[in-house]
Amino acid sequence: MELTKQQIQFIDNRLKSRGIKYWDIRVELIDHIVSDIEDNCTTDDFEEKLKKAFNKSSISVTPNGILDNLNLHYKNEAARHKLLDIVGDLALIGMPIRGKVIANKPGHTINAKFAKKVSDMIKSERKNIAPDINFSKKPLMDSDQIMKIIPHRPPFLLIDEIHELSDSHAIGVYNASPDEAYFEGHFPGSPVMPGVLQIEFMAQTGGVLILGTVPDPENYLTFFMKMDEVKFKRVVNPGDKLICKLELISPIRRGIIHMKGLCFVGDELASEGKLMAKIIKKNKLIFIYNYFSLKNKGMRKMSASLGN
Repeated sequence: MELTKQQIQFIDNRLKSRGIKYWDIRVELIDHIVSDIEDNCTTDDFEEKLKKAFNKSSISVTPNGILDNLNLHYKNEAARHKLLDIVGDLALIGMPIRGKVIANKPGHTINAKFAKKVSDMIKSERKNIAPDINFSKKPLMDSDQIMKIIPHRPPFLLIDEIHELSDSHAIGVYNASPDEAYFEGHFPGSPVMPGVLQIEFMAQTGGVLILGTVPDPENYLTFFMKMDEVKFKRVVNPGDKLICKLELISPIRRGIIHMKGLCFVGDELASEGKLMAKIIKKNKLIFIYNYFSLKNKGMRKMSASLGN
C-alpha cells in the first residue's frame, strides 16, 4: 500500500498538532497503520502507534519539535536539508542565480516547477535578443555561394548572406531593397514587405541549414510541411535589413527539419514562427509527378468510358 498525498498531509498535520515538526516519513513502516492513526485515538494510543510504526520501544519529541526517531548531526539539520534541496533543485536552471531566493515551505515538486519557469523565461528572453553581427567582416556565404546550396533564384531568392552556420542554427541576412517588385503593389504609397515573404526568408535560411548536411544539395528541393505560432511584430519597410536567427527545435531526421525562426530589424523583433519542412530528391519528385499524372489520365479515361 502506498500513501496518498492526502494521507501524508493528514499524518503530518496530526504530528504537528502534537508539537512534532520534523519526522522520517518511512512509508513502508507506517502505511499499515494509517487507518488507525486516522481514528480519533488518544495521545497515549497515538504514541503507541508511532512506536509501532517506527519500531521503537520509546518515542518522544525534542523541544525543537523533532521526533526522536531521527539521528541528527546538527540541531538545524532539517533546515540544512531543505536548503540543500533548494540549491540542488535550482541547479536545474543551468546557470547561477544572481539574486535572493525566498522559499516558503519548499519541496522538490515546487522547487522543480520554479526552476523550470525561470529556465523557460531565460530561454525566451535569450531567443528574443537580436544576433550581434559585425557587418564590416566578410559573411560566411554570399548570394552566389548560397545558390550553390538552395535551388531558389532571383527574383525569389530572399537571402543575401549567411553569417553563422552550425549543425543546429543559422543566421541569415536579407536586404529589403526599395527596388523589389513586391513593394510596388504592397501597398502603393505605403510599401510594406509581405509577411509571407518574411516567413519565406526564414525557410530559405533553414534550407541552407538542412541542405548543407547533404553532399549533393543541388539534387534536392525543400518543401514546407507546416507553420505554427507565426506572429508579426512590426512592419518591414523598403531599405530595412532583415536578420534571421534560426534554430533547430529537434534534430534533423529523415530529411525533416523542425525549426524556430526569428526575424529582426535592428534590435526589434519583426516576425517569428515555428516551421517544418522536408527535403526531397528531384528524381523522386519527378517519379511522384509522373505517377499521379498517369493515374489522373487513367481516371479521365475511365470517366470517359463510363460516360459513353
